[in-house]
Amino acid sequence: EQLKQREQSLRKVEQEMDSLTFRNQQLAKRVELLQEELAASEAQRSRKSKGKGDSPSQQGLQAQSVFDEDLQKKIQENERLHIQFYEADEQHRRQEAQLKARLEVLERDSQQHQEVVDGLTQKYMETIEKLQSDKARLEVKSQTLEREAKECRLRTEECQQQLRKYQMELNKQLEQSSNVIQEKVPFNDTSNDISPSISHTQSAVFRGS
Repeated sequence: EQLKQREQSLRKVEQEMDSLTFRNQQLAKRVELLQEELAASEAQRSRKSKGKGDSPSQQGLQAQSVFDEDLQKKIQENERLHIQFYEADEQHRRQEAQLKARLEVLERDSQQHQEVVDGLTQKYMETIEKLQSDKARLEVKSQTLEREAKECRLRTEECQQQLRKYQMELNKQLEQSSNVIQEKVPFNDTSNDISPSISHTQSAVFRGS
């Protein structure tokens, strides 16, 4: 937006410079014309002076005075236009230099910002790729753990079933052993005497089983 405003201002200054140049050319032509008229007037006056014994008339002096005054005004206006043209040209140069310097700063800042954006984009892309890789690895590991957990549950159930089976078999064997002991070992009230025999017999039965 600042550049657009500066360009509009520069175009306006250039238009003014063109107008001043055109006006200056007109004034230069006007000065040349006035100089020619002055020369013609001087020549005519010289001829009249020679015809009248070189005595200048009052009318010729008044015309010369008006011409000189008009010429002086045109010269002053021309000088003023030259000064305006020079000032406008200097202002244009200063504004152009300021705009170029500002543009260089903006381009440098834009390049630095773009480098920062590119660096952050690259960093984020690498982070995203790493997170995606970690996610895939964790998913595979999770699936593996779930499969192992399922296998462990199955093995646990099998072990529990086998344990219950062994307990049933042991209970059955224990019951059979108890029946054999009751049938084969005679009854004795003396607990001290029969205990070693029963313990020895139970141990033999358990070893046999």
